[in-house]
Amino acid sequence: MSAPTVYDVAERSGVSIATVSRVYRNPDSVRAQTREKVMEAARELGYVPSGSARGLASRTTGVLGLCFPDYADPDAESAAAASDADDDQAVMLYSDQIIRGMERAARRHGYALLIAASLDGGPESLVAKVAGRVDGFAVLARTVPTADLEVISRRLPVVMLAGPREIDHLDHIVVANTDGERELTRHLIEDHGLRRLAFVGAEEESPDAQARFRG
Repeated sequence: MSAPTVYDVAERSGVSIATVSRVYRNPDSVRAQTREKVMEAARELGYVPSGSARGLASRTTGVLGLCFPDYADPDAESAAAASDADDDQAVMLYSDQIIRGMERAARRHGYALLIAASLDGGPESLVAKVAGRVDGFAVLARTVPTADLEVISRRLPVVMLAGPREIDHLDHIVVANTDGERELTRHLIEDHGLRRLAFVGAEEESPDAQARFRG
């Protein structure tokens, strides 16, 4: 039995093919009563809109990509570097916040999110697989070679997450490490009257740790 098509939904609901298309692409442009009639017909038929067909027509995929390696993945190449249980929990919590936040933002704007979260096979192979299937790409800094990102950014919007600014023309989202640590220090000194403070950071070469220490 062949899969139901947009033509079947249009016939079942008594509307035009264009109306069915608008229900899925821009639902607010269709009256609620008509929209519900189309959706009911789609449910009865088991119709699912074709993302590839829409992409061919609009030259978009409706999908955003996120390359955020899972350092706690036992199959990842860097698993040995993430062997401490406490470190694993901290990294996973951070990763979860990033992924959840981007997924929610993407959903609000009508996009799905495609996540490349394993380092197995190297980050280059992940980038190649994801970049060709999405309309935009977010990458955790220092996980993908700069040369590869330069190539990708010629055809896709690319946003870097955290880390140092390696490519000037790319949008870059960073944590307010310096300002946040400065405010925390002010709070300890002025609000609690403390004077002997200690800083516990991460690896010395970490740009985030360096920024927090400056704060």
